[in-house]
Amino acid sequence: AALRESTEEIGLDSCQVKVWGCLRHVTTRTRKSVNIVTPVVGLVQDITNFNTIEAKCAEVQTVFAAPIDELCIKYRYTHFRKGDKQYKLPVFFTSRHRILATNVTPQNEYRIWGLTARMLHLALVTLFPKFYQPKMNSNICW
Repeated sequence: AALRESTEEIGLDSCQVKVWGCLRHVTTRTRKSVNIVTPVVGLVQDITNFNTIEAKCAEVQTVFAAPIDELCIKYRYTHFRKGDKQYKLPVFFTSRHRILATNVTPQNEYRIWGLTARMLHLALVTLFPKFYQPKMNSNICW
């Protein structure tokens, strides 16, 4: 499903992706539903295929590549309150990105937030624990 979504939304050729595995499930909530997302981690084997990437649907405004070393140090948390519960989520920033496709005016800095930031956080913790050491406590929402 993840490779199909990548093909539909950004034109990524799934044949060029070497899937490494899955991260733990992430739950998303809306007013009407609860969804479980399984992040899939993989490697695009032929970087020249990025020339075919496009922002194909309403869900994707810009597709960009960001350096991992920057993401490991340029992050903050955003705080939320829902009823009597408080929680926080990671937010990442990149100014050293490379735009692969966009439907809007390009920005100097991009903010990675929401579900994408939650999955990025899990990937960085799993793949780069020596470089990404977030300051967390128990009220981070997953």
